[in-house]
Amino acid sequence: MATNNTLLSQETNLLGTELTTTATPIRIEAERLTLTGYRTETTSGSGASGGSQISLNQSTSNTGSAVGTFSGPAGTYQVRVGYFDENDGVASATIRVAGQSNSFSFNRSTLDNLASPRTFTTRVTHNSIQLNPGDRIEIQGTRNQGEYARFDYIEFVPISAPSGGSTPPTSGGSTPPTTGTAAANTNIGTNLNGISDWSTQYPFTDFFKNARAWIPGTSSTWNTGETSRIDLDSQGWVRSLPTSSSGLQFNRVTTLVPTAAKFNRYIVLYDGEGELRYAGNGTRDTTASRPGRDVITTTGNNPIQLSIVSTDPNRTGNYVRNIRVIPEPYINIYQTQPFNPDFVNSVRGMETLRFMDWMDTNNSTQRNWSDRPQANDAIYSADGVPLELMVQLANQTGVDPWFNIPHQATDDYVRNFAQYVKEHLNPGLKVYVEYSNEVWNGIFSQTSYATQQGNLLFPNQGSSDFDRNRLFFAKRTTDITRMFDSVFGADKGRVMGVLAAQAANTGTATSVLNYIRSQGWTPQQAGIDTIAIAPYFGGYLGNSQYESTITSWTRDADGGLNRLFRELSSGGQLSGGPTGGALASATRWMQNFASLARQNGLTMTAYEGGQHLAGVGNVANNQAITNLFIAANRDPRMGDLYRQYLNNWNNSGGDLFTNFSDVYTPSKWGSWGARESLYQTTSPKWSALQDIIQSRLSAGSSSPTTLTTSGFSETNAIAPLAVTVDGSNTSDRRVMNDPNSLAPSGSDGSIQASNRGGDDFSLQAVTDDVTVSVSDDPISGTTQVPTPGGSRGVNGSDVATDQLLVGGQFPGCEQPASLWMAPTHPLQASVAGQPGAIATLNSDVLSLPGVGNGNTTSLDPLAAPQPLALEGLTESNFRGMASSSTLA
Repeated sequence: MATNNTLLSQETNLLGTELTTTATPIRIEAERLTLTGYRTETTSGSGASGGSQISLNQSTSNTGSAVGTFSGPAGTYQVRVGYFDENDGVASATIRVAGQSNSFSFNRSTLDNLASPRTFTTRVTHNSIQLNPGDRIEIQGTRNQGEYARFDYIEFVPISAPSGGSTPPTSGGSTPPTTGTAAANTNIGTNLNGISDWSTQYPFTDFFKNARAWIPGTSSTWNTGETSRIDLDSQGWVRSLPTSSSGLQFNRVTTLVPTAAKFNRYIVLYDGEGELRYAGNGTRDTTASRPGRDVITTTGNNPIQLSIVSTDPNRTGNYVRNIRVIPEPYINIYQTQPFNPDFVNSVRGMETLRFMDWMDTNNSTQRNWSDRPQANDAIYSADGVPLELMVQLANQTGVDPWFNIPHQATDDYVRNFAQYVKEHLNPGLKVYVEYSNEVWNGIFSQTSYATQQGNLLFPNQGSSDFDRNRLFFAKRTTDITRMFDSVFGADKGRVMGVLAAQAANTGTATSVLNYIRSQGWTPQQAGIDTIAIAPYFGGYLGNSQYESTITSWTRDADGGLNRLFRELSSGGQLSGGPTGGALASATRWMQNFASLARQNGLTMTAYEGGQHLAGVGNVANNQAITNLFIAANRDPRMGDLYRQYLNNWNNSGGDLFTNFSDVYTPSKWGSWGARESLYQTTSPKWSALQDIIQSRLSAGSSSPTTLTTSGFSETNAIAPLAVTVDGSNTSDRRVMNDPNSLAPSGSDGSIQASNRGGDDFSLQAVTDDVTVSVSDDPISGTTQVPTPGGSRGVNGSDVATDQLLVGGQFPGCEQPASLWMAPTHPLQASVAGQPGAIATLNSDVLSLPGVGNGNTTSLDPLAAPQPLALEGLTESNFRGMASSSTLA
């Protein structure tokens, strides 16, 4: 994820710059060097650039050397080698150029044991070295088992002008063209920022869910450091405060509750007896408050400081609990709508919501199913958001969820998790399943855990701790994806098993693929559907080696923005920076993984991605660089870069791109959010993402469709309605009067859904015993006939899935079809604009002759404007209903 500045930047130095450039490299074929121990080897199909490579196969020595001299003009060069990193040993090599050495191991997990295009790779050994004619060049290799340290060539890429010459071009070379509208085909998802009191995401109608964990203190001491001594119940509420004789210092507990500038009055509700006090951005309106209900006024978006100074004074067990902090406009909806409507609207149209940070995935302590967060927990900032809420959000927005299973989760945990998702996620949605997050990244505890487990389970495999980390990651990833497939059974096509890998290192994916093959499976049999990477751009700019240069940029009249954007878009501004700049580097990663995904019949997705401008280590404390990076994220040119970046993603063969992240307040730690606050109307990055989303949604139609369903009336208020577009859920299940469900999001009961030209659109009752009235007219739609000549009705065989679809077409059947209904007034059917049958009061079957071949059927009330009521919507007869809208 984005916090991995250091490791990602290190990988960039080694791998991210091994790219082509429009500057002509000087290549020396390895077989043309003076060989000792090595021999020239010609292998059919190896793909070696000169037709041959050098190898220690059949050599009398385990080591060999290839020596020559540099004959190019004096200048600064990048040095890279082309070699074959096979899967049958771990050879090693040292490259010496002008007295400077770089050593490495042949430790990639590849798909072949021979010299072949599959095992060929390149490596930058010297990023920036001054060379003169006659400088010594030496390749020294050591074979291991069946890996013979094969080399194809060594080459030298000019990165600054040779003496007396002109500066060579530094554009990205093989970067795909970025013109046109390719990105319009890209599916855009988003990561959700973690739950915290400082977050400006505001996802819940109860703002207390984002509050900070309780802080023990006194009237004069903010934190006494006695957190472990706070007396909490199982939900996290404070049962008692220490007495003066307890030996403890604290006599109150405090938390910080976020506020949004949009609201200036909050209602604080609580159960129990005690006293709450407010400070910071919170003032109690004493005239409007009463026990159990305080009215708080605020200004701006600083947090409310809420303290419990007394609880359960009579020692009856009636302590202060169930604290809720509700913006005043939401006081009548918070019980049935847990999500802030503004937040819900902000993520509609996304293809996926990755819940990694909502689940507190990094460094998670969850192991058993009983360890998971619960819906009635006091706060969600401590252990993450409950699964129930995440599934509910996915259902409400119609967006595919992406879950990250905790690294210590037991098989029982995984199966229970999968079972809940299967039973409660709307059937039109997919579910992405990933094992933990960045298990290769040493800054997280999941990495050390996987290494420990790998050493226990695979003690004699691999040559390093990292190899065994990869083996355990491969095992646990496929354990989890196979368990999900097993639980979903016939519906396992809805499960997207994720193989997550490091963008700069294809070996983090090939190691898993090799493990899968060692088990006798294909990736698909192992439950893997997609390879996911995080192809961030610009991460190297936060490294200490560039600090002085970038600091000098900040003294330019524009604060350094022009030079920064030149480096991001085309490079050449930093000595030793990646060839072609940040976008070119990220694009190469995309291309490498797209090729690997295609070879294995998988798609390529991005689990995270976007700009990566953040200081690494002490550079984070360089305020001038922090200011530059924040200004760049606010600059319109950043939006243009995102459009180019996502075009490159699409042109490289990428599928779903999950941006990191939705909302984040910029700081020295980065500017990760597409917006800085939920209530920021726009930003360069947000506009770029929304342009692509809206372009995709409106493809084939002029605009997204609004389905208005006013005048709901339900006999027992127990029948939710689910909206689907082309089989995919786009809306929550809605019940006007059911306290256990959700009311429509708009005051007029409107439901927003996107119609993509020819999609079937339905509003479907999903439980028994309901009468639904829709007041508007005309009503138009078509039935979806499962088989040619099919019939729908009380006795039809397919009554469990009957629907009246709006805006779709019959699937080419030529026979009449029948639709059962019980209208309260006559309806006339028309086929392709021609009047047809009339359905009268309580008529059981409306026959629609001539339906087929894509004809559209409309049902028009003859006595408009009377409401059309489809009564008796039960599982045993008819589950569909008509809407009032005609869709494009």
